[in-house]
Amino acid sequence: MQQTRIGETILFVGDNGSFLSKLQAEFPKAVVMASARKLSELAASSNQLSDRHSIIMFETDASDSDIEALTRLGAGREGPPVFVALIDEDVPIGRARKLFEAGAEVLPNGSGQDGLTRSLSRFVSGGARAQQAPAAPPDGAVYSIVSTRGGSGATTVAVNLAVALAEGMPKDKGAPTQPNRVLLLDFDIQFGNAGTYVDVEDNGGFTDLLAAEVAPSPDRVLGAVQDTGLGFDILTAPAIFVPLTAMTGELAERILDTARRNHAHVVVDLPRAALDWVEPVVGVTDRLLLVSDGSVPCIRQAKRLLDLYHEMHPALAIELVMNRERKPMFKSAQVDEARQLLQIEIGDWLAQDVAGERRAIDLGRPSACRQSRNRKNFRRLAQRLLAARRTAGINLVK
Repeated sequence: MQQTRIGETILFVGDNGSFLSKLQAEFPKAVVMASARKLSELAASSNQLSDRHSIIMFETDASDSDIEALTRLGAGREGPPVFVALIDEDVPIGRARKLFEAGAEVLPNGSGQDGLTRSLSRFVSGGARAQQAPAAPPDGAVYSIVSTRGGSGATTVAVNLAVALAEGMPKDKGAPTQPNRVLLLDFDIQFGNAGTYVDVEDNGGFTDLLAAEVAPSPDRVLGAVQDTGLGFDILTAPAIFVPLTAMTGELAERILDTARRNHAHVVVDLPRAALDWVEPVVGVTDRLLLVSDGSVPCIRQAKRLLDLYHEMHPALAIELVMNRERKPMFKSAQVDEARQLLQIEIGDWLAQDVAGERRAIDLGRPSACRQSRNRKNFRRLAQRLLAARRTAGINLVK
């Protein structure tokens, strides 16, 4: 009978039998159930845990006794074991932060299963943190989406672009499963709702990243990411109200760096606001899409945003996406005036489809997933961006 080698096992401490069964199914012969039901009980009765397990996963309410147990068991030091705390949604952010400061990776209990599996797979296959192979240099493309006015449909464009990019990515026919190589980041942290477009609820991961007092590890960032089931991943905006200033430039850089290292294409839904942390996002953006309509106020606002972003990053490639506007069949004086004012080309036209967009949101299936008025337009936009990457000699398969 084949046995799991010592030092490659996951020790689970808790009462959630259903979750334990899922872990055992995902990691056969690697998950061990602890006799203790709390980390504090385990610390009082066990020693030399690092010699027997690579990961210690425990359910906790972030009590003082569990935080003290982390310190006694040597959490946060180099080498195994890695401590993973599973907390419920009602645990205050301040208490969760104490767990992190004590050396534990903190994840929501029972949600974000795909992100959790991804993180555990890295530790199980590579052993301790110190044994992980260095990450490849970031080369994922970043496309930032910004609206020129509220309600112009920037989130609709961002979500459908992510769908179309995922569909247009080259497939490895020899692989039984295809990892998601497109990531959507909902950086409109105050009012973002990209998750509702793909029927994905907030797992609290972004809120935890914003609340942390230290820069998160790549695994912690990826632990907040969720699989949409549509071929791409998503980091949803917090479901609770948070100020736009809760984000910092350092955190934005860390999230984007991790995203670019692990995904070939990153779509960022940005808020329409001049904030300090937007500058590092613009700095790594390969192409910025301004979503507008043809009205005079929107074109004037587009000009203001163009000047702002070019001041941040003079070489930034920016194009205008006309949303909910039919492309004129003949030359239009209004369109020519807009081009002359903005000094940029109109990249794409997306027809108005109020009923189709509403139905897509209600079903959690974006328009690019199904027969719709704009499906071909979104695919055309994605193919143009993919072609630009191929022309630049960038490997699309990560």
